[in-house]
Amino acid sequence: MLEDSREKVSPVRGVMAFAVSLMMVMLFVFGLGKISASRPILFKDGWSVDYNDKTYRNVNLNRFRFPKRIEAGDTIELNNTIPTTFGKNLILVFETDYAHVEVYINGRYTYSYLKEPDGSKGVPGRATHMVSLPEDAAGKQCRIIISPGLDDAFVSLPQFHVIPASQISSSYISIDLISSLAGFFLFMNGIIMLFVAFILFVLKRRWEKPLAASLLSFSIGVWTFCRVGVIELFSTAYQANTRLEHLILYFSTLPFIELCIFIRGVNPDKKRNFCAHLSFVIMAVFFATAFVVEYTSIVNPIHFYFLFQMVMLADTCLLIYGTKNQERTRGNLLERCSIYIVLTGAVCDVIRFNIKKSMILDNRILFHSIMPYIAVVFIILIMFIYLNQVNTYFSEQAQEEALKKLAYTDVLTGLHNRAWIDARFKKLKESESEYQVISLDVNGLKTVNDSMGHAAGDSLLQDCADILTTCFEDIGSVVRMGGDEFLILINAGKGRFVRKALHKMKKMEAGISTKRKYDINFSYGVSSSDELSNMTPDMVYELADNRMYQMKKRRKASR
Repeated sequence: MLEDSREKVSPVRGVMAFAVSLMMVMLFVFGLGKISASRPILFKDGWSVDYNDKTYRNVNLNRFRFPKRIEAGDTIELNNTIPTTFGKNLILVFETDYAHVEVYINGRYTYSYLKEPDGSKGVPGRATHMVSLPEDAAGKQCRIIISPGLDDAFVSLPQFHVIPASQISSSYISIDLISSLAGFFLFMNGIIMLFVAFILFVLKRRWEKPLAASLLSFSIGVWTFCRVGVIELFSTAYQANTRLEHLILYFSTLPFIELCIFIRGVNPDKKRNFCAHLSFVIMAVFFATAFVVEYTSIVNPIHFYFLFQMVMLADTCLLIYGTKNQERTRGNLLERCSIYIVLTGAVCDVIRFNIKKSMILDNRILFHSIMPYIAVVFIILIMFIYLNQVNTYFSEQAQEEALKKLAYTDVLTGLHNRAWIDARFKKLKESESEYQVISLDVNGLKTVNDSMGHAAGDSLLQDCADILTTCFEDIGSVVRMGGDEFLILINAGKGRFVRKALHKMKKMEAGISTKRKYDINFSYGVSSSDELSNMTPDMVYELADNRMYQMKKRRKASR
């Protein structure tokens, strides 16, 4: 019986494995297509930079740093000659933070960002610019004017890439390929887990942890799309995209805090418990404040990001103090490790962010956030732990069901046993539905046991069970009461089929008896719950049992 329960769980494991495999295949196919795309050309050397009435020549853009902090309204002019080796029909791609942009090719206006025809300028955001160069741009002068819209808008110059126009989408994503893949994985995983959480909510199962994990995965996925510029393939509203990038990052901390509380557990001490939930309230208030700041600009968003780092540090301390480590199990250990990985990754990313503002680096590795990769590792660990917990839950449920079925099943015949019918009678007492009961007794079982042995007697009982199941399973439930006694509970509305089933039973008795060394025949009695008023199931069974014994007496008297 327990082996059957394991067989029932195996499809669940199969579905889980299929879901994870499908996600991995999607990620692989997506990545393979992007990797196969041609790589963009990095255009970083040989620039001249005009800033603060000073010209810097033959500059490597990756290594250039401004002599003083950038202020709103400053003008940075970049000049270079587009190499003839780049070819024709090109797109110049670069990113800017909170800056207005103008591009001129050979002195001719080509592109501008947030500069209106009347000379006025809108409020800039973080943008990825895709400038379509003239077909004959190779070998001509390229002049780019960048004007920051906020104080401290950036600390380094943009990184310029040149991409063939025919491959703009794939090459554009391949600039930050790994981050794009991580964002895609997190985004899709968030949607799938949100659906799972909804199903669990409908089934009244524990849905809180999957919901928090799905919101975290989805929000970090969207933030990654904003960060690497993928979202700009769908929307060029740069200011709105920048607001979304900031707000979705702030929002992602809320489900993470909830996951930490779920995983580490609430501390029984009231003060510590209060601290754990206070961390969530503080971040929720911060998010609401950030929403107002983003749309009113009453505070410089760049400076507000520093405040975000400080709030996260305070929240981390409150969480560690306000939660407790639950009993150590393999699953809990992995969950705690996943939290420590995220916290360590967040600290490293903050350090990376601040280092890149002060160090001169030719390698742009530190210019890319590591949080998408940390989030991928975290979500994979959480998924593995949760799927393992679900698998364990279904295994336990299946075993519990098997043990319950074993308690209600007759081992010899596989029919329901007396315990099952007793439980069924209790339910029928509370029901007003009509039903019928057939009490049956196997004639001659003792004689078969005495003359042929108990093995033959067991075979006789199994034949009787097969006959009754064949004749009555469509209209009721067959029960072995013990020894040579059987009972059939006829379902409501099926009473009109009893006579036909009894006739079929007699024919099968005669047919199978010709193939055995013993005769098979039943004595039986039939009663209905509506024969008398206020009849309990036990009374109905007793009446059927009395009629069965009357038939048995008549059979003996006729011999």
